[in-house]
Amino acid sequence: MLFILVGLAAASEITVLGWSPNERYVAIRTIDNLTTDDVITGKECGVGGEEDYHPDFTPPPKYPSNVEIRCTTKMTFCPEYVSPETKIPFSGDLKITIFEVQQAQVNRHVFLKLVPATPVNVIYEAGYYLSTSHSEDGSSQEIAGKCTPHATAATELKKAKSMLKKYQIDTKSTGGSVSFEEIINSQNGHNYGNGAIGYSIGSSVAESPSPAQPTNIPQFQTGLTYLITMQKERIDGMNIMVLGWNKLYEGEAPETLEHFGDLNLLYASPFQSVYTPAWAGSSEHILHSVHHSPSGELLLFAHQNSVSQFYGDDHTVELTFPMVVNTEELYKPR
Repeated sequence: MLFILVGLAAASEITVLGWSPNERYVAIRTIDNLTTDDVITGKECGVGGEEDYHPDFTPPPKYPSNVEIRCTTKMTFCPEYVSPETKIPFSGDLKITIFEVQQAQVNRHVFLKLVPATPVNVIYEAGYYLSTSHSEDGSSQEIAGKCTPHATAATELKKAKSMLKKYQIDTKSTGGSVSFEEIINSQNGHNYGNGAIGYSIGSSVAESPSPAQPTNIPQFQTGLTYLITMQKERIDGMNIMVLGWNKLYEGEAPETLEHFGDLNLLYASPFQSVYTPAWAGSSEHILHSVHHSPSGELLLFAHQNSVSQFYGDDHTVELTFPMVVNTEELYKPR
């Protein structure tokens, strides 16, 4: 099951690789910074000519002749940095993580969350082959980057596959994805007066990659609304912490947000992240995707946290899974 969120300059990709039979463990592949710019392939990328490399960097090794060159006007991508699913090149990390569904508690509030069961396998570390910078006079300059060698990636992938086997991950049992739609407020845009971003969770489910794959589709008795609330707090006089809650409400979106309260609250879980002032220009958590387990009993809510500097277009993207919901618990008497 694949899910991609397209942003202004890059996209993030989440693929559920499989679940264990008891749905205690799930393997997820994430890819950061897939380009959304127009991709050029072949000789038009200009690799191998008389590039004017930045003096502080040594020229990169020769581009492999058996690999198609992919580039944009800003970057030439590392030879093997391309999504296995969409064939879109990327410059971020490609990681495989096995998560365990665990129960957590804050004060007296009990909720489910995903916790890494093993160290994260970073198959490809963030990097690029060449980055093109343009000066005010219109001239361009190539800056050599760094790529993960094929042998290193192959070794890390082998470790990941052994972990899939250890935790009995069935790669044919991936579940599905639940549709959702951002709620637009005519007065305040997508941010409501209380600082929440709202989403209407649908019951329709995307097609499974394999028609023969047995998947139970979760059915919701009523509409669901998912809210992300955030606030920034300065700590130690230096760092800025982003605190927030994810809340799942019963009811259609307009009614829930208009009478914003917890009377129809079904589920809630907290999240937090810390950034130094240099990266605190802008931070926003948005809903990236919603996934369900093969049985339909578990819902995974995935966030994308984008952090941008005050100046320039430098930014980081982090994918997290702050909420897991047991669908059987949604409509029990409270």
